[in-house]
Amino acid sequence: MLDNKKIFSISDVSNISGFSAHTLRFYEKIGLMPFVKRSASGKRIYDEYDVQILKSISVFKKTGMTNKQIKDLGSLYLEGNKKVKEQRDLLLSHKEDITKKIDELSEALNIIEEKLEKSCFL
Repeated sequence: MLDNKKIFSISDVSNISGFSAHTLRFYEKIGLMPFVKRSASGKRIYDEYDVQILKSISVFKKTGMTNKQIKDLGSLYLEGNKKVKEQRDLLLSHKEDITKKIDELSEALNIIEEKLEKSCFL
């Protein structure tokens, strides 16, 4: 253990997060996970905070947020309280995008359900 915190290997984090080891290394390279620590032998070590960040990244990715947007959000977060409004604005904008997409998909689903009920597939 490091600083009395639970630590995880890249394999552990891959299993926990669902991201492949390759993806975890890529996220580190592009700056989504810039603070991954290393053991004395140079192996990546993750803590519970890193796992929480990856859970957030997973949610953002599933909802269509780009790597750039996630990186921008992370950068704003690191700047602290003076950037809370910008963080909120970015998330509100993303929420609006998700809501619009849900509405579009809901409309498409209704059309498909109607076609199935009428056995009219075109």
